[in-house]
Amino acid sequence: METKMYMNVETGSVDDHDGWWYEDDDGTEVNAVDQGGLVEVVKNANGDWVDAAASSLGRRGGKTRTDKTATASRENGKKGGRPRKATAE
Repeated sequence: METKMYMNVETGSVDDHDGWWYEDDDGTEVNAVDQGGLVEVVKNANGDWVDAAASSLGRRGGKTRTDKTATASRENGKKGGRPRKATAE
């Protein structure tokens, strides 16, 4: 299982859970992840850090297929499918 990574959106700093420990004003050790000040991130295909929740939602949304799109796809298939790209001669 991959290590979860977290980003401070104000600074852009990224680290795992153990990298976010600090001492508060009272000298008590606290973790910024546990305090809720960070967002979980994953790397996208370009190597950029993106919000893990948004990435997951986008991936699921891209796979959504409505009855209307399924019908249109079947109709286009009956007509021979997607036209071929013209090739340069």
